[in-house]
Amino acid sequence: MSNHLNSQASALFLGVNAFAPFVQRLRSEFDSGTFADWPTVILTQTIQATSVSLYKLLPPPERTNEPVDRRSLATLVRNVVDTHDVMIMLIQCQTADEHQLNRQILGYYITSRFGHIQATIDRGAAQNFYPLAKQKYWEHIQKSPLFDKTRMARLKSGESIFYRTRSERVRAACGENADFVAAVLADLSTYVHSIPAAVWMGSSSEAYGDTEHGRDLIAIWIRIANFFYARSVAMVMKAVGFKCSHDLDEFLGHHHEVFSE
Repeated sequence: MSNHLNSQASALFLGVNAFAPFVQRLRSEFDSGTFADWPTVILTQTIQATSVSLYKLLPPPERTNEPVDRRSLATLVRNVVDTHDVMIMLIQCQTADEHQLNRQILGYYITSRFGHIQATIDRGAAQNFYPLAKQKYWEHIQKSPLFDKTRMARLKSGESIFYRTRSERVRAACGENADFVAAVLADLSTYVHSIPAAVWMGSSSEAYGDTEHGRDLIAIWIRIANFFYARSVAMVMKAVGFKCSHDLDEFLGHHHEVFSE
């Protein structure tokens, strides 16, 4: 299955290279004032930078004696998925009410995080602005016709932007493959922590070694990452009205479904 890892790595390389000119074009249009939606620009740059970093961290085509940092790979794959989910909220809204609500949630989240940080640096300055801004955003959120008290109570801490569960988000993206993808993402989480439980469950050579089993595992991770990256790219291209190049069309076509060939 190592050949599968190499094919997925090649696909990711094709994707990030084909999308790169459009990322630069979008940034240029934002700088010139032609395109004004700041969240779309930031999220596009984020998904691109994360995907480039993911590719650079992959093991080489042939097995070596060098360690493979599966923990960092797992973190980056999960970041691709999470960034995709944020992009769904902020770029692919279906109605004006949904767009307005989700942008208010973004403002609430940002002011909450900045306020928390600023309070540890200069509590007086933080008290003059951030609590007031946070409260105003929350009032707007509550006034939305889409406000759901039960679901959105999870936002009150200001530590998340999601009011739908991960299970709901994965099911919406992956359909019949949702249960398998959710299980893989749960496994990824065991690698992300400072003491990754997953690397303690096998032999010491399996923990960070460049093994056949490890490559099989990473191949599945990259297939899922490619799928969510492709969905993110397609979302941006549609939102900004850019026409895909041949290479980008090829990448998107191969990753229209999470496990299609």
